[in-house]
Amino acid sequence: MPKQKEFRVIGKRLPNVEAFDKVTGAAKYTDDITLNRMLYGKVLRSPHPHAEIKNVDFSEAKTLPGVVDVIVGKDIPHNSRILGSTVNDQSVLTEDKVRFIGDAVAAVAATTPEIAEKALELIQVDYKVLPPLLTMKEAMSPDAPRIHDYAVKNVASVRKVRFGDIEEGFQEADHIFEGEFETQSQEHATLEPMSAIAQHDPRGELTVWTGTQTPYKEKAILSRAFGIPHHKIRVIVPAVGGGFGGKDVQMRVIYITVALAIKCSGQPVKIIYNREEDLVSDTIRHPTKIHLKTGLKKDGTITARQCTLYMNNGSYTHHGDLVCGAIGVVFAGVYKTPHLHYDSHLIYTNTPFGGPCRGFGNVQVTYAVESHMDDIANALGMDPVALRLKNAVVEGDSTARGTEVGRCALKECIQSAADAIGWEEKRSAKKQGRKVRGVGIACGNHWCGWRTGFDGNIWRTGFRDAEELYDENPGSEFLNVIDGRAGWRDHFQQPLYDSDASSCILNMNEDGTVVIQIGDPEIGQGVKTAMAMIAAEELGLGLEDIKVVGVDTDAGAFGIGSYSSRVTLVLGNAVVDAARMAKAALLKIAGNILEEAPKNLTIEDRWICSRSNPQKRIMVGDAAFRAFSQREGGELVFHGYHDPDSTIPDKKTGRGTISATWSYFAQAIEVEVDRETGDVEIINFKSAHDVGTLINPLGAEGQVEGASHQGIGYAFSEKLNWKHGGRIANPNLLNYRIPTPEQMCTIDSIFIESDDPKGPFGAKGLGEPASVPAAPAIGNAIENALGVRIGSLPFTPDKILKAINKE
Repeated sequence: MPKQKEFRVIGKRLPNVEAFDKVTGAAKYTDDITLNRMLYGKVLRSPHPHAEIKNVDFSEAKTLPGVVDVIVGKDIPHNSRILGSTVNDQSVLTEDKVRFIGDAVAAVAATTPEIAEKALELIQVDYKVLPPLLTMKEAMSPDAPRIHDYAVKNVASVRKVRFGDIEEGFQEADHIFEGEFETQSQEHATLEPMSAIAQHDPRGELTVWTGTQTPYKEKAILSRAFGIPHHKIRVIVPAVGGGFGGKDVQMRVIYITVALAIKCSGQPVKIIYNREEDLVSDTIRHPTKIHLKTGLKKDGTITARQCTLYMNNGSYTHHGDLVCGAIGVVFAGVYKTPHLHYDSHLIYTNTPFGGPCRGFGNVQVTYAVESHMDDIANALGMDPVALRLKNAVVEGDSTARGTEVGRCALKECIQSAADAIGWEEKRSAKKQGRKVRGVGIACGNHWCGWRTGFDGNIWRTGFRDAEELYDENPGSEFLNVIDGRAGWRDHFQQPLYDSDASSCILNMNEDGTVVIQIGDPEIGQGVKTAMAMIAAEELGLGLEDIKVVGVDTDAGAFGIGSYSSRVTLVLGNAVVDAARMAKAALLKIAGNILEEAPKNLTIEDRWICSRSNPQKRIMVGDAAFRAFSQREGGELVFHGYHDPDSTIPDKKTGRGTISATWSYFAQAIEVEVDRETGDVEIINFKSAHDVGTLINPLGAEGQVEGASHQGIGYAFSEKLNWKHGGRIANPNLLNYRIPTPEQMCTIDSIFIESDDPKGPFGAKGLGEPASVPAAPAIGNAIENALGVRIGSLPFTPDKILKAINKE
């Protein structure tokens, strides 16, 4: 690894700049905001998993005192074309038929939440109940009804990756191993539920307050959905009580709230989901079934790998198609593979729909792959660590998806985690007695950005082709109609949305302090602290001299969003860009004062100094004041911007580099299993990460601990359980079991600094990786302890006892 650099601010253990507001309760979340004449919205939800809507009668509800308005789908323009990242299959309010218990059918705005709730009871919906399809097997059966008319056998999409000749690869193998693995649903379980406030004033100005991870994407879709120009839409992001992907683009609550606000003649409307709504009515992590096939030489060298995946899409696609694509990315990125096939099938069912969730598909496939790797190692009589080290990618490799591997410390992560856990001694220790211990390891990679290439036409119009748009709106400004045939307006069509950019606006004040406006939200990951540290390092200032402000779409700083572990790398580079411009301006001003060339000056601890004569100096604040106070000075405002050098994957082969660089990681875990009860206790947990350069060790440790705990919950207890008939049996945090602090273990973080040239000061992303390998590492540790493989999540005591008894 490169020699570690010396920094003034970067790498220091500094507290989160938002800590005071969060700890004292000063931070204002969406539900803390109260506006004059505020109305409260409630949503009527389907009691059936699958049913046609014959009629909705809300006449009695509208007469209830205190009810201002009631809306259904037909009240929303382009209702059926609004939601869905690659397939627009979800309405804001469902008009034709409901597709899961909890689907939104109507909404009420009233003067109090209680009146709105009462009004829901007065709405009469005439349903024609249809057979529910609750499993992928049921949905794909030949006689199954279609949940969406276009989807044959209820297959929403198919994704593929093709590299090499898979049959040749298997023929070259001395051994071929196959495995079946299954993962479950997972809820984000954010402390703050889904929420939004919207106000549409008589001038047509729309303001939305909501805890979204993607304010600019929501703004763009709101414009398309409601026909409001961008300059009349303002999205403000208050404090956000956790996101984990659940508050990524297309939060349905936003569009329902806006639709009500538009109907309510200038009065603001607030909708706050209750906990049950939050758990059952919005996105979850997709359940999957995964078949793996791997060919290897006698020495453990991989010759071919094949993955066939079926993913439960739920009722709507949302990001499901993109999650399938993401799985193909990471499946091809960890181990050298000369021949590789990946096939995914996204299946509609009448269950809650899946969407982004921390790890975005990586969690599911890594559980399968890393469990499979241990099974292979055991069958070959090979140490699992040795098998991974033999096949792990290194800097300079090209993956099966065409990604050129940049700065990569994957092998160092594997070895560091193994050494820290005491691998060799504990792996071979005898397993005797009622309580036995075992160790397991799992590794992986994760992107630091996400350039997927949304369909440009859908992004702007909601329609994939011009003929479809013409059928609904012949006079659309996007069309060019010649002899009755519709095509896209000249120069309109842009097949793909090709951006993964972020920007910032850096304002230097007269006293030399700095305010930075960002466009990617703070969702608890510490982005404001990291950006302040990056700016302070570049400008020679202290952290206390920097204030980071976000996010208001009227403020001018743009960001694709806080997701995909992209913000440190992408926004961080934008902040460096702005800070370097500010530094150059300050040095030019100071050079004129000190009669020194700017290149001979440096900034340290708020002083601009001559490199050759440190006593020849001027305060940063003096130079900044000169800019503001002298006619020739000008204002010190700088726009930083960064869009990584990633590429959109090819739709046929799946080849492409969606991220400028990659994070690598490994976790080694020791467990103790009670053979009589099936209970499992984590004894040691080592989490090693290639971080590029560590921006803030304190914040990084928090990220690793939080993500690891989420992975532990996924491994042991978190699962939404569907009763017969499609109703969720555990729709609250009492019965949906996320681990409590008392149940958690100590996480030992190991940071390996590879100094990645693509990141700000060499940094990479860290938000998601630690959530990815926990489940397979735990499963491998259980297998080492008991000698049995449990191929489905979560690892419940009854599964463990059943596996022991079967053995």
